[in-house]
Amino acid sequence: MPSCDRHLQREKTNLSAFPVSVNVVLHNQCNLKCPVCPYHGSYTPPYFQAKDTMPNAVADRLLQELPKFACAVKFGEFEEPLLDRGLVEKVIFGLYNQGVGTHVTTNGLLLDQYDLGNLNSV
Repeated sequence: MPSCDRHLQREKTNLSAFPVSVNVVLHNQCNLKCPVCPYHGSYTPPYFQAKDTMPNAVADRLLQELPKFACAVKFGEFEEPLLDRGLVEKVIFGLYNQGVGTHVTTNGLLLDQYDLGNLNSV
């Protein structure tokens, strides 16, 4: 059985300098007000009360930088990512088309506005 120090050193050498996955928040809005939601429910924290959207410059930088790293990108942790069609097509499909693993969590209400063939591939 290896000593604790030797085991930690071996584990440390296997760590990546970049995260395995990245959560990207495109904006801070949702199209539902689920009572149990801590962001958009019965109590809405101040950040989620005013609309805020990712600037194009940040989206452009994500498209340039994230494909360089072996990481997956998740969308929809705090918002409904499909609300902003331009950002969906630019960022989500843009990263996917560059070979970046993408995961989208959605409530599904806006799926009919998108080409489901493309969305299923993401």
